[in-house]
Amino acid sequence: MTTTADITPGPDAFFNRELSWLAFNQRVLEEALDSSNPLLERVKFATIVASNLDEFVMVRVAALKHAVLEGDTRSDPSGMSPAKQLEAISVRAHQMLDALYELVMRSLLPSLSAHGIHLLAVATLDSTERAGMAAHFRQEVLPALTPLAIDFERPFPMLSSLSVNVAFCLAAAEGDTWQRLAIVRCLPVWHDSFSARRDAYIRFAGRPDPRGRRRTVSRSDHRRVGGLQTYERLGARGGRRRRRIVRGGHRERASQSAAVVPRCGWSSRLQPATSSDDRMANLVGVEPADVYRLPGPLDVRALMALVELPGYAELRDTPRPPVSVLSEEEREEIFSVLDERDLLLHHPYDSFDPVVALVDAAADDPDVLAIKQTLYRTSGDSPIVAGLTRAADQGKQVTVVVELKARFDECRNIKWARRLEEMGAHVIYGVRHYKVHAKICLVVKRTKSGLRRYMHLGTGNLQRPDCALVLDFGLMTSDADFGADASALSAH
Repeated sequence: MTTTADITPGPDAFFNRELSWLAFNQRVLEEALDSSNPLLERVKFATIVASNLDEFVMVRVAALKHAVLEGDTRSDPSGMSPAKQLEAISVRAHQMLDALYELVMRSLLPSLSAHGIHLLAVATLDSTERAGMAAHFRQEVLPALTPLAIDFERPFPMLSSLSVNVAFCLAAAEGDTWQRLAIVRCLPVWHDSFSARRDAYIRFAGRPDPRGRRRTVSRSDHRRVGGLQTYERLGARGGRRRRRIVRGGHRERASQSAAVVPRCGWSSRLQPATSSDDRMANLVGVEPADVYRLPGPLDVRALMALVELPGYAELRDTPRPPVSVLSEEEREEIFSVLDERDLLLHHPYDSFDPVVALVDAAADDPDVLAIKQTLYRTSGDSPIVAGLTRAADQGKQVTVVVELKARFDECRNIKWARRLEEMGAHVIYGVRHYKVHAKICLVVKRTKSGLRRYMHLGTGNLQRPDCALVLDFGLMTSDADFGADASALSAH
């Protein structure tokens, strides 16, 4: 007789969740390694690998570290305890970053230079350029910097996650037996997961490339010229060292019910710019296995600013504008279209416009009674949010489930959700013990034959940048069975 124990799969039947994610990121890295891809597309993939790994460390690695600190020794379905997972992750993450920097330093940057996009080292600048950088630093950067002194009376400051910091060893005052430190946090050059600031690099007008192309220096490097001598005069000796820290986030309650916002937590990864001693790692609480000594720019994500340079069409994929699946007249009569047939949208190849048209039409149609929407990740300037706000302002019944566990978008989601509430919408801040990842819009409309439900069911986020980048599907329908299911979901 076969029992449940006989057919229950053992640990060998499962992949570890975290190592599986790293395998996914490896596939992104392989796109950057693929020389058949256009050069700037390869650079883009390299920045995505770095950004993905940062998020992985801040969330998943941090959760495992927390489990270890709590004494959790339980194994996951693959048979690995939190401590064993951390060991395996460290090995794999070191290998991945080594491969990434090998690619960036030995292939991508030299190839960019060959096409006239030069990321220069400070040592290669002539005296005029160095003087220009020093002047720029004193005028545009130095006033915003604040040195933080550290000694036995001052605890080590909490350095925010993803920040680049310059550490100084200060000369001991007369009679002191301890060595003091100073930390200077560099100005950020990064906005979000897919957008670097345009001023992440300084461009030189003088001594152009023979083909007139761009010559740039990273802002994190230009602080090494001229301006930082101000802090050295405080008594620095033994050099300065740049470091980038990636922290895990613990969660604190916000003002909204069930709302959680990530704050700085324990250190999960430290990237020193040089192979210096381990004192800084000890000070910020980073274990030796979490120190990554990397031979290149501290923040590979900032290379996205080079990807976004105008021109260089030959270094990019041929643009493929999304296809308009509906005519302008059909978008204006979206309810009639859905009365006749379903629409299956395949993003980013199909336009997102029909989804916007549905929400806009629902907001303005006097026969629409209610709009119910789950919003996992969107933006404050989203046309979806604008339509919902307009509908609520017109007195329609608008109910929105805002998923506050949409990673790193929590504060942004709270901001526009409050605006919806002010307009009269009913906002539900997540569902306790669950993460609502479904993307559902349900419109209830009065028709001659009674109430009818129109829906958009999607796999993607409701923001245009994602729709232009990520492979997703969306189904638009007025099918009664789908409508019944969507209503049952909204009732819970």
